[in-house]
Amino acid sequence: MTDIPKIRTFNILKKDRKYFAAMVDGYKCRIVIDEASMALVPGPDQTLEVLDRSVRSRYGTDLIFQLAAVPNGQGAPEICTLRHDRYNTLLVDKCRKLGGRWDATAKAWIFSGLVSREVDDLDDLFNGDQGFYEIEFLADEFAPRGSISILGYPLATAKGRDSGARLEVGVALIEGEFSSGGSYKNWGTTVDCGTIVRLSLPIALVNSQQTKSTRSIKLCAGNGST
Repeated sequence: MTDIPKIRTFNILKKDRKYFAAMVDGYKCRIVIDEASMALVPGPDQTLEVLDRSVRSRYGTDLIFQLAAVPNGQGAPEICTLRHDRYNTLLVDKCRKLGGRWDATAKAWIFSGLVSREVDDLDDLFNGDQGFYEIEFLADEFAPRGSISILGYPLATAKGRDSGARLEVGVALIEGEFSSGGSYKNWGTTVDCGTIVRLSLPIALVNSQQTKSTRSIKLCAGNGST
């Protein structure tokens, strides 16, 4: 399997003979000294594109990283980014698999430039033309300790057995009900058979995914894409 570089932020402590001693996410680590890294200097908040060379065993993990490329003059690697307006569990999973890192300040996913083509594909899939869809639930559903979702987008979420369920922003409840249920320890979000909601979804995403057989999804009549 081809290594996928990841963007990590290091505090480089000192330069030893074969490795830089450093910290990442609060843990001690080492960075291999080679042609790509030899110009690094100790200091905090250094964002680097690295390959994970860590050694993992039943006794613990020796965190070792190797630079994927020579940093430019600012010490920053070539990167690409992806923004999205609505949280989507499918997108988050795909971003993580590509080595993406969420930057809360920039409100964007940061990736190595080596996966720019795959990031563009995600942008087209999740941020392309939108359509208004009507989803009907053809059976009762229960989501343990989570949300009732459609194609990765949460529709309604409970916080406990007796909390009820809160509709997410942009979701219109046309018929039926979302609620909470289960036991005190094993609570979840519920939806009744026959419940209908309307919301905006990426057309390309709808066309690329297979909907559960217990749900009906259709483009609203007279719908215009954005």
